[in-house]
Amino acid sequence: MSSEEEFQQLSNVAMAYLDCPILGLCFGFQSMAKYYGSEIESGEEKCGRFDLDEHDESFWMFSGKEMKGLSFCFHDYPTTAPKGFKTICSIDGKIAGIANENKSRY
Repeated sequence: MSSEEEFQQLSNVAMAYLDCPILGLCFGFQSMAKYYGSEIESGEEKCGRFDLDEHDESFWMFSGKEMKGLSFCFHDYPTTAPKGFKTICSIDGKIAGIANENKSRY
């Protein structure tokens, strides 16, 4: 079993059993999206400073914050938001943030 498969299994356990808010960053974001039903696509790696293409200004994480010149490095991303989740931001046309308030998953 590869390290990625092992990490995905651990992430699946966390999603299934933890009864607390979870903020998935980097691989955690990808594995959360995958656990809840999204396909993960790989593309050209992009690193640098980006402005969010779109973001939900009413979402608590973005409220009152400037969303320009953010440092990101990404190449794997969900193709769609999982069922029950909404896309809260995108970078370069790719989903960069999802949320499900009922599950407290971000």
